[in-house]
Amino acid sequence: MTLVRHQRTRERHAAVHTLLNQGFGLLECARRLGWAPDDETLRRAEEAAGLLARRRGPAAAGGAGERRDR
Repeated sequence: MTLVRHQRTRERHAAVHTLLNQGFGLLECARRLGWAPDDETLRRAEEAAGLLARRRGPAAAGGAGERRDR
């Protein structure tokens, strides 16, 4: 992968994460960014956001850190 492609990928991921952090879903991110709804960058960014939330624990994912299965 070339340096330009790496930079573009980082910029695209940052754009998706910004919108996801603002509470938009993937389809709305695609619409706002002018991308196809099945864009690979969207899927990968969502997976990365999910992994970060799991790594940080439930409080970082929007929960209060308590169990909700009762």
